[in-house]
Amino acid sequence: MHFLSSRRGALIALLSVLCILFIGCEDETSGTEGSAGVEGGEGTGAGAEGGEAGDAESGESGDVEAGETANGGTEAGETVNGGTEAGVLSGQEAGEQQSDMGQSAGDSLAGVEMLTDMNLTSLSIIIDSPAEGMSFISDEDIIVRGLVSVEGGSLEFVGVEATLDESQNIPVLLDRESGAFTLVITEPSPGEHILSIRAAIAPDHRVESLRRFTVSCPMENEFDQPLDPTMWVARGPAIRDNRGWLELTQNQINTRGALFWAGSPVQPGDLDLEFSFSTSKCEEPGECTLNRINAGGGFSINFWDIRPQELEALWEVTSGLGNVTPKTLLDEQGMSRIDSFHIVFDTYSNTCTPCSEPRNFDGCGNRHEEPTAVNHVSLIFNGHQAIHGEPDESGSYCHLGPVSGDFSDRWTAFPELDDGRWHRAHLTIDGTRIQLSINDQPLIDFELPSLRFKGGVLSIAAGSGVNGNFHRIDRLRINDQCR
Repeated sequence: MHFLSSRRGALIALLSVLCILFIGCEDETSGTEGSAGVEGGEGTGAGAEGGEAGDAESGESGDVEAGETANGGTEAGETVNGGTEAGVLSGQEAGEQQSDMGQSAGDSLAGVEMLTDMNLTSLSIIIDSPAEGMSFISDEDIIVRGLVSVEGGSLEFVGVEATLDESQNIPVLLDRESGAFTLVITEPSPGEHILSIRAAIAPDHRVESLRRFTVSCPMENEFDQPLDPTMWVARGPAIRDNRGWLELTQNQINTRGALFWAGSPVQPGDLDLEFSFSTSKCEEPGECTLNRINAGGGFSINFWDIRPQELEALWEVTSGLGNVTPKTLLDEQGMSRIDSFHIVFDTYSNTCTPCSEPRNFDGCGNRHEEPTAVNHVSLIFNGHQAIHGEPDESGSYCHLGPVSGDFSDRWTAFPELDDGRWHRAHLTIDGTRIQLSINDQPLIDFELPSLRFKGGVLSIAAGSGVNGNFHRIDRLRINDQCR
């Protein structure tokens, strides 16, 4: 009986300490006295219980007999710490008070154990938006949303922070009821970025989630200022006209000219390209009907998978509208065919048909066949002259015959090509899909499963034969050129 009473007294002392720590009871000294008072009350209850059993000394909590003063100071019937009448509690009521105190303290203790035991707490972060690898436009705010969840703990004790590129702290708004969070990245700089969002709960449970995204850094040039010689390389008669555009052939005959954007190769992958063009025999852009029947040549936008230092060797083997690398020239220079992508705007149609035979084409007796006799736009690959196959050993494409309907999605007629007015072209490559529009009118849209756009050095080129033309380019924009 003495052993049980001692254990009961120790339990009461422990509960009193927990009451101080977690429930906000009186200070440490008062709490100790309160424990003694409760213990004395317990002794009284035990003495009463012992009286029923006929044992007058059964209230032996701390060797204090029933009805005597507990801890040598406070009588069982007096008020302890100005509040608890321990001595008037029955044994059942005292037990109920201990049970209540134990439940409250136990809850707090369980919380502490949960926070200190990483095996019992699950903390996670989910970033709902933006998706991984997304691309955004410059000067656009990016809103990030997600969810923080915790099992076995409370969101009240979770801290969340965000950092952009390991250097810029981003404020996070966290709803502690649902765990939903929001943050805003204000006008991020162009380029590739990594956002880190971290959550932590005491003492040492931490999680992190990363999100990578890109802010497009387009190359834009309206050619109002002199060309940067570290970025642009001019060949042939190609110049920047002082009136604010590029002029590629200056209405000369039997020539080719090109401007290479060699200082910053175009990135591989997807492409978003826009530019304005005007071609005619008139000195000024604008509607022109001057001698359109003798329009000469055309121009091309080209992407060559070469290093900038290989540009000179490339120029030596190009011909046509600045987009063709004939087999004969490649063989002379000991070069292999170069991976390349070309948009060709042609105002002079050619055919393999001998000049002695009737024809609708401008030229005759050539080494390749155009898809049509009218002004047109074609997509061609790897420096070829024809859109529908490889040359023979002599470099001629005539063995391929006319362009079949199988390639009809790679070209489009555009009769207005040489009317002198400004037209706006927009080309996109999205994976294996190529789309081209002029003046917001869709003209080409096709899938090429084998397409792997490799980017490279951009050249804006033009060429002429027996007839000349002005070939003008302006307002060039290439998106997603982050370096």
